[in-house]
Amino acid sequence: MKTPPHPYLNATTVILFILYLVLSTLTHLQKSGVITIPEWIAGKFSFASLVIITFLAINLFLNLTVNKIFPSDMQPEEKIFYSKLYVWGLYAIGIAFVFYHLGVSLGNLTLFFGLITTGVAFALRDFILSFFSWVVLLRKKPFRIGDYIRIGEDEGVVKHIGTFYVTLDKTPDLPSDFTKIPNKTFLEKSIMNHGRTEVHERIRIPMKGIPPDISQKIDRLKTMLNELSEKNEYVSVLMDIEDDRLYITIEYLIPFSQRETARSQAVQRAFDVLKNDFWVKS
Repeated sequence: MKTPPHPYLNATTVILFILYLVLSTLTHLQKSGVITIPEWIAGKFSFASLVIITFLAINLFLNLTVNKIFPSDMQPEEKIFYSKLYVWGLYAIGIAFVFYHLGVSLGNLTLFFGLITTGVAFALRDFILSFFSWVVLLRKKPFRIGDYIRIGEDEGVVKHIGTFYVTLDKTPDLPSDFTKIPNKTFLEKSIMNHGRTEVHERIRIPMKGIPPDISQKIDRLKTMLNELSEKNEYVSVLMDIEDDRLYITIEYLIPFSQRETARSQAVQRAFDVLKNDFWVKS
């Protein structure tokens, strides 16, 4: 039986603690005369110890408090947003604390962070745009985790809203099949949100031409497709053209769990009605 991880320990905490033990041991052995360490290296030990202790304390504090401040019943999007700000804020305080103990004044520290921020903003503007897009997605909530959405040519269930990417899963039955979309894309393209229960299915079938009885065939196909979807008002069958090619476009709403089966049945019924008019590339 696998032992569950300790709630207050993670890989970062363990690594920092081991590094601190190593530095403390080396410092003690040098002072005892057991080993000799070059002065220019030994002089860095105190600074390294300060950095490690600071971030070890922050990491332990985060492990102790983050789940208590942001409870499990909180909306996932809200929890992601506020917990990230909380973590980044504590690490920013830790960095400022280290610089302060190095003798950097508050004015110089402010100037330093200002210059660093400006340089980083210029060099990583695409990443920063994705970050602010992430803030917009979490605050304005055009979709939530678990919604089925379509953006451009990509679609799927929203599995994760990350700092830089949104993860969509079009086929939940395949665990390794997913799509990552940069956050900034959601500010540039229209988003179609189908909610959590039903998805909008769209099938395009290439045609050889327009048959003389196309209106009757479209009505017949639509009647057959109404049997697939409970919401018949969303079932549509229409002629379309793109890149000098004729298509029959079929659209309908279907529960996500029935998506694959319904698609196969829709294609089969379209073939039964339009089999002599299909265009198949030879």
